[in-house]
Amino acid sequence: ADEGMQALNDLLEGRVAERTEEVRTLVSSLTLAEQQERHRLAHVLHDHLQQLLYGVQMQMQLLRTAPEGERTRIAGHIDHAGRMLDEAIHATRTLTSELAPPVLKGPTLRPIFHYLALQVEETHGLTVDLDVDDGLRVYGESLRVLVFQLVRELLFNVVKHARTREAKITAHESAERIVIEVRDHGRGFDVEAAVERRSAVGGFGLFNVQDRLRALGGRMTIVSTPEAGTTVTVEVPNHPEDEG
Repeated sequence: ADEGMQALNDLLEGRVAERTEEVRTLVSSLTLAEQQERHRLAHVLHDHLQQLLYGVQMQMQLLRTAPEGERTRIAGHIDHAGRMLDEAIHATRTLTSELAPPVLKGPTLRPIFHYLALQVEETHGLTVDLDVDDGLRVYGESLRVLVFQLVRELLFNVVKHARTREAKITAHESAERIVIEVRDHGRGFDVEAAVERRSAVGGFGLFNVQDRLRALGGRMTIVSTPEAGTTVTVEVPNHPEDEG
């Protein structure tokens, strides 16, 4: 009887391990598929829409060289259209970079966080201090994309809710796991109440990636007290054999 029970336990454990690996593979595939779609949209923006905008801009430049009489009549309209085109071209450049940041191609983590820090400072005025080893590598593009998306969400969460102008990111590796900490000294929040709200209505940005993180063998811990700041700690597996 004991041998039969042990055999059953072994079978169940094997099936659980298989399913777990299947889920992790699926999550990695979904993350990469999202990134590939971002690359496709970035190419469309760069190779098609942006080129069209440049073409219109050139046409506007030609109109500016029209004869004196005609130029005076249409000058105001041309200047207005030119300003709109400048804004559109800037917007497409920004969107192209945000959809497919070139920094994700490299394996090291610090440039990724540096890119996010610059982005959030330029866009929202949040100053981000980095304490990340220069040589810290993230193995696997799907994991890099997930870490990028997660830390970006955490920084935007600071912008939206913390009511502070400063945050800090620390990261180190321990036993083939990357430990990332995003900390602020803002107003904080009641974590248990937030979890209850999320369970009742769904969503809540801070928790949106938790299921995907768990599926990859990672975890996220939130420590926050109202008016005393928030620290979010993320742990993700990081195996050299997954490099790519």
